[in-house]
Amino acid sequence: MSSESYEYKKNSILEAAYKIISQKGYANVTLREISKEANIALSQLNYYFVNKEGLFVDLFKFMSNKYIEKLDGYLIKTRSDVNIQSRINEFFIETFENDPGVFKILFDIVSMALWSYKLKGLIDTLFADMTSVINKHMYITDTSNSSGQVTNSSAKFMLSSELGVILLSIFSADSKYQFDILPQLTPSTK
Repeated sequence: MSSESYEYKKNSILEAAYKIISQKGYANVTLREISKEANIALSQLNYYFVNKEGLFVDLFKFMSNKYIEKLDGYLIKTRSDVNIQSRINEFFIETFENDPGVFKILFDIVSMALWSYKLKGLIDTLFADMTSVINKHMYITDTSNSSGQVTNSSAKFMLSSELGVILLSIFSADSKYQFDILPQLTPSTK
């Protein structure tokens, strides 16, 4: 099997796993269900991923890379007259409305990471990478601190605020209402 066809098949399986896990949750999905959705034999899942945890780890890496690239692309389009916080809000609202499953999987793996160093490392890397992307696009300068600490702290604050509101929105009866608080959370740059 060529490396291209191997990657194509692996990505097809990850897409099928994403579809099922985002609907039912990791704990409620079997490898048999994923193989059925991917239209492959159960034994092929073991060839590509060894076990269910390996598949979930690869799925999370696959999703992380995809959404970090999307966030970066979204923020590249930020005009200088648009507040970066507003643009980040738009990205998270749009993602939440179009693909809420990504956040369900994120919070699923975050809860499991409380007891797994391997998963904790994945979450730490994701949050560091997202903070880095936000930081890269921020236009905050602080002449008293040239190390970029203010910008990095603001990027962490923005990311934390967004993810917190997403969590509230998942459990709220009126998910759009929760996003109203985000403009109030913009960190001070002075």
